[in-house]
Amino acid sequence: MLAKLLRFFPLHTAIMVRKSQIQIGALSLLAGIMAIMFSYLLFRKIFTLLTVIVSLSVGFLCGTIALFLCFSHPHILTFVFGTTLIGLGIDYSFHFITGATLKNQTQIHKNMKHSFLTTLVCFLPLMFSGISLLQQISVFTIVGLTTIYTGLFLFGPQKFNYKTQTLKINISLSKKAKIITFALIGLLVITTLPFVKHENNMNQLYRPDAKIAVGEAIIQKLNNSGQSAVLMIRGTDIQQVLETEEEIKNNGNEFFSLSSIIPSIKQQKQNQELIKQLYENQSTYLKQKLELRKKPVFVQTEYLTPDNIQLPFLKNWINKLIINDKEYVYSLAQVSPDIEINNDNARIISVSQTLSQQIEKYSHETYKLLAICAACLIILLSVFYKGRAIIYLVPSVLAILLSICILTWFGQPITFFHMLSFFIVIGLGLDYTIFNLNTTSDEEMRPVMFSFLTSFVGFGLLAFTSFFLIKSMGITLGLGLALSYLISLFLFRSNKIK
Repeated sequence: MLAKLLRFFPLHTAIMVRKSQIQIGALSLLAGIMAIMFSYLLFRKIFTLLTVIVSLSVGFLCGTIALFLCFSHPHILTFVFGTTLIGLGIDYSFHFITGATLKNQTQIHKNMKHSFLTTLVCFLPLMFSGISLLQQISVFTIVGLTTIYTGLFLFGPQKFNYKTQTLKINISLSKKAKIITFALIGLLVITTLPFVKHENNMNQLYRPDAKIAVGEAIIQKLNNSGQSAVLMIRGTDIQQVLETEEEIKNNGNEFFSLSSIIPSIKQQKQNQELIKQLYENQSTYLKQKLELRKKPVFVQTEYLTPDNIQLPFLKNWINKLIINDKEYVYSLAQVSPDIEINNDNARIISVSQTLSQQIEKYSHETYKLLAICAACLIILLSVFYKGRAIIYLVPSVLAILLSICILTWFGQPITFFHMLSFFIVIGLGLDYTIFNLNTTSDEEMRPVMFSFLTSFVGFGLLAFTSFFLIKSMGITLGLGLALSYLISLFLFRSNKIK
């Protein structure tokens, strides 16, 4: 049924999806190459690349297997968010490799354990959302990360002697500079948040290519409508469907449909009766005018139905307008979404309107999940860090608020897809904060920086896709991750690096 519905919508929609899939695949490959490059720059050992590549590959494989086992039709956005595994997988790999050469391995493993558990808590609420997309993201991410972390813990490079390259990271801000920065952030957030716009209308979010936009404008002008919808009519048989179509048209609605080609038998009987009366009343007149030898006589013909059409191309075309299932027969017609119909067997399906309503529902659910996620993280962080729990969450929250402000400055409304991105900002931002606040040596700090760079590049590349929604996610993730890393490093780290 879906395949036939899609016939009524522009071909470029499918082309755009296909193009996005190719772009995401290419960018994911590029992100993987960048991850390997950063790994080599950090350790300068070819053998360390094997640890990174194997851990990421096994994590993606297990996450994908779990996804297909739990869901029959995985969503493409699940794999977009699956790039989270690159960031977190790299994070775990870098720290396991670095920890193998340091004396303070206990603290590193403790930080990794806290990082891993907080990430699980961040994505676990999505599994109970009741929304398939969010559940898929949860399953894929949790299974993939658990596989990477467990694999590195059991079979990691603890016994190998790796040395990170020398790279001094001397970070020191005065107390006064920190206070001024916090004041500026507060001022920006307070003055900008009142102007934030939320948008879930797909007609507003959809940004076609310039040439496609011109073509759509021409089609809209010809149709005297900026939008279109599908009229689906149900009946116990094809005749009931045709009669319903004709009833709707008789109420002043104009549209092309199956009954425009094949009237119902009821309508054909009425037509034949009118023709028969015409012959009876006008036969003498017709004989004279047409100079016929005999009076024309009405001949009863077989009623036309979809089953007795002889022209193959016409029959094939008509079948595209009909859907059959076990109980009912359906017909499809393209109409204006403003059409008024009062019939229990007819339904207007506006894809953009339906998607907008669905995304609106998803948005409300995501707000709740973000609140639940924050509450769960505060409880878990309180177990780990007692009274300092809130401090670990603040950098990610500030990063999200500043990202919203920056998007607002550039006229971008906040959508459901931005809200999804915030889960990743919280998950990865917490990792950066945990390590930035609990490491004391330059050797421990370098993997955090390279892990951040890998995630920043991997997600930032999404900003170069042609699909507007994925592009906006890439921008949001790039901003959010950069801000969370820099805020935790400059504003919340109190001890100097040795």
